Amino acid sequence: MKENYNLAKWLAGEMTQNELDEFKKTPEYNTYSKIETYSSQLKAPLLRKANFIKIF
Repeated sequence: MKENYNLAKWLAGEMTQNELDEFKKTPEYNTYSKIETYSSQLKAPLLRKANFIKIF
């Protein structure tokens, strides 16, 4: 089975221009691009020490 690492290479910015051009032609690219765009806008909630429950 041939492994496909295009998504990992794209997210890491390691694609050549030729690889990037070909990747953008795939049907999955539009979905991956949206995921990257919107997930980069997510912010983690602020955590306060009083909100933690001591487990140990």
